[in-house]
Amino acid sequence: MNKKEFLKDLDDQKCDRIFGYLRSKKMNQSRFVLNLLFLLVCLSMLTGCDRNDKERDVAIAEAEKTKAELARTRSELERVKAERDELKQEVAEILEERENALSELAAVTQTWEKLQSQVTKVTKERDAAVAEVKNFQIAIERMRKQLQAERVRVRELNDENEELQAAVDELEEQTEGIFEELEQQPPAEVNEEPNI
Repeated sequence: MNKKEFLKDLDDQKCDRIFGYLRSKKMNQSRFVLNLLFLLVCLSMLTGCDRNDKERDVAIAEAEKTKAELARTRSELERVKAERDELKQEVAEILEERENALSELAAVTQTWEKLQSQVTKVTKERDAAVAEVKNFQIAIERMRKQLQAERVRVRELNDENEELQAAVDELEEQTEGIFEELEQQPPAEVNEEPNI
């Protein structure tokens, strides 16, 4: 019996009878599945027995083609896996570099903050020094004015002193002249009167 004849004989009624028989025997489920698989295998073998050589050659060629495609796919899969592993390694290196960069950034940031703190401190000290210098300049200017006033006062006192010295010198000269005249005059007679 060839494939076509078998398939003609196998109509819906016969299939129903076979399945009904299998179910009527109250088989358990796994046995039913096994029997069903056996039946399907038999049917597929019967349908494949009548293939001609040309169909078989085509099937073999397709199988070879499928094997070659499978081999290419496997080699492509291996290549993709290798690329994936390389990418994982590169990602790990990049992440490590990122961590190093972040730690360096943290160190630089900390150093910057210290420097910023020092700059702030130095700026405050500079501002305080500038204010102190301004205060000193104001004090120096005030003292300069006082010194100028004192110099004027000293000049005035020197002028007065010179005037007084000239007056003293003049009085001394006059006094010397009077003393000389008195010395040149005879002593005056003194009358003594008895005390009663």
